Amino acid sequence: MTEALLLGLSLLSLQVSGGSAGAAAAASFLGGTYAAPFFMLVVLAGLVVPFALEWLEWRRLAPTLMTPILVLVGGLALRFIIVFTGQAA
Repeated sequence: MTEALLLGLSLLSLQVSGGSAGAAAAASFLGGTYAAPFFMLVVLAGLVVPFALEWLEWRRLAPTLMTPILVLVGGLALRFIIVFTGQAA
């Protein structure tokens, strides 16, 4: 969950100290054009589902290969969304 905290702090710093372009980029993450891909790919598929799978593995479920794949997909999606948002702003 450290990643979620760092992601939240990054968005907060973008909103507060990023100027008008930073505020526009943060607004597009949280409620604009890129909100749905951000929340579906980065937050849900890259953070929440892997955390749940890790918790299930800790509770003695067999390890699965989906957890690291989803983390990588979420990280790659975050990179693409950051680049596309920066180009649009």
